[in-house]
Amino acid sequence: MARKALADKCGAVPAITRFIEQLFVRLAESGLVIAREAGRRLGRVGFGAAKTALDVVFIVVAALWAWLVCFGQLPTMGDPIPFVLCVVVARLPVHVFLGLSQASWRYFSRYDLLRLGISAVLGMLLYALLLILLPSPFTLTGLRRPGLLALTEPAFYGLFITIARLVARVLSASRTNKADAKQVLIVGAGSAGATLAYQIQEAASEYEIAGFLDDDANKWGKWIHGVRVLGPIADVERIASEKSVDQIVVAIPSLTPERLREILQLIRGTGLPVRILPSLHELIDGRVDVKALRPVRMEDLLPRPQIKLDRTALTSYLKGKTVLVTGGGGSIGRELCRQAVQAGAGRVIVLGRGENSVFEAIQELSELRGECELIPAICDVRDRSGLSYVCKQFAPQIVYHAAAHKHVPLMEYYPAEAVKNNIIGTLNTVELAIEHDVERLVFISTDKAVNPVNVMGATKRVAEMIVKSYAAATGANMVTVRFGNVLGSRGSVIPIMQRQIERRLPVTVTDPEMVRYFMTIPEAVELILHAGANGAHGEVFVLNMGHPVRIYDLACELIRLSGLTPHVDIPIKMIGRRPGEKVCEDLFSAEEERRARSDSYFYVVEPEPVDLETLLGHIERLRQAAERHDRAQILEILKGLIPSFHPEPDIYFGSPQVG
Repeated sequence: MARKALADKCGAVPAITRFIEQLFVRLAESGLVIAREAGRRLGRVGFGAAKTALDVVFIVVAALWAWLVCFGQLPTMGDPIPFVLCVVVARLPVHVFLGLSQASWRYFSRYDLLRLGISAVLGMLLYALLLILLPSPFTLTGLRRPGLLALTEPAFYGLFITIARLVARVLSASRTNKADAKQVLIVGAGSAGATLAYQIQEAASEYEIAGFLDDDANKWGKWIHGVRVLGPIADVERIASEKSVDQIVVAIPSLTPERLREILQLIRGTGLPVRILPSLHELIDGRVDVKALRPVRMEDLLPRPQIKLDRTALTSYLKGKTVLVTGGGGSIGRELCRQAVQAGAGRVIVLGRGENSVFEAIQELSELRGECELIPAICDVRDRSGLSYVCKQFAPQIVYHAAAHKHVPLMEYYPAEAVKNNIIGTLNTVELAIEHDVERLVFISTDKAVNPVNVMGATKRVAEMIVKSYAAATGANMVTVRFGNVLGSRGSVIPIMQRQIERRLPVTVTDPEMVRYFMTIPEAVELILHAGANGAHGEVFVLNMGHPVRIYDLACELIRLSGLTPHVDIPIKMIGRRPGEKVCEDLFSAEEERRARSDSYFYVVEPEPVDLETLLGHIERLRQAAERHDRAQILEILKGLIPSFHPEPDIYFGSPQVG
């Protein structure tokens, strides 16, 4: 009889299983609808409670199903009820404590899966302990193989909870409209590329992944997050065409600058816009998502690796000091102020004659100042009394002299202004620095000061001579740094070209053969900091900037990296050299090149002797000529001071070309 009864029960198992399957599906569908409606009406708290209630349903169903599988007993018989109650009492606190109810179902991850496994084991141990300790009917003593429940119930619990989360993810993803999505090709199938692909798939974004490219042959043909690795990076042009790609993302943060340039060269043939995943420290900070993709920066295309030095070692001499930065509202001056603040300077004086730029600089610096005191100083370096007041009031110990007129064509039209700002302003700064016992002064010059053909370069050369002569005469710690073109600085060629491309205007190039040395703003600042830390008495420090870059090639590259074709989508217009421009710049004069020595990433030129008394006589004559706006006299005096200065003939005083 017992065997027959057991056989009848076993025969009923398939029907009961179908019944419970249908019940589970209906419960899951109803639970999701209820959870969504509760979320809309009750907000976050209500939605969390609804999810917890749904999880309780899954816990009950898992316990019933485990009982059925193990013993073939109907739920209506009442036998499993004590067991189910013990399971719910034991599992629910563990489930909630581990945060499984509060965690997002849509973003169910391997970490949630790990917590689910821990919950399955801990809950099983807890209800097993209850069933051992509690009296009848909360006992499994009368059942065969009760230990089988300890294996079956946790498995069903984990299965049902996982399926519910996966269903939520699928339903959520299916609501995202990908009909008009941009096809993205990801270069790099490593961890960064996989992370980016995952976020694109999970986010309701405008992107869809066409595939991966990677040079690791072991990955070719494999699938990552449902996306196939299509081949090597060298095939980017062919694959982009076959897959109708709209955009390419380079997702290899560990690339060296040389390898990045090689990849960008391969991508150039596609004519598609390129984005680059941020650097490794940004990945570690958790900022890797679709919005973190950045456009190609011009420093990626330097003809050499970007120089990066230990800023902490370079800025140790600034700690606790009062630092004065003239031209503090400009690109370089503002970055110098930022480095001084971060180095622990006690006080930073942001000096400039433009109140808006000084105000903006102070606002930026105030976000990271810490204990540093920030002092705005509205002052023109040409105003000796105003500059003297600042020095008396705040007693600077370190001076970075960045204030200057730098636009070559404009200074050809207004040479008196170049003399007043670049020469008289530097003379005022240097003399007041000596008068107020400044510990160090760094003057910022330009490669246009070497064998100058324009007024701006010639006035900067005279300013270099002022620093050298006073350093030699007084023993003061004053040095000069000589810049090339600084990428991204205000008024430089790159921002001008970028604005022209954005507006679909012709990109203007003055001469197809014109070349320039380029450096980034961080490199420029590191050069200044290095010179301040290692300079002594009048040396000139020059960054090793590699070989010069042709401006025409730079224009073509910028157009291509914007996803456009030079001379097709964007014309390149030759406008002819502007007043005072050279085809190529020099970093050293012939005499300096003989004396220059290499110092890691820099060249250092020992100062040549300059007679201070004679120099000051010439400067006084320049001052008087500038007051009269006597252009011819200014040029004559500059030629007498700088034998290598060969200015252009008198220019036509119409509208100055500045663009």
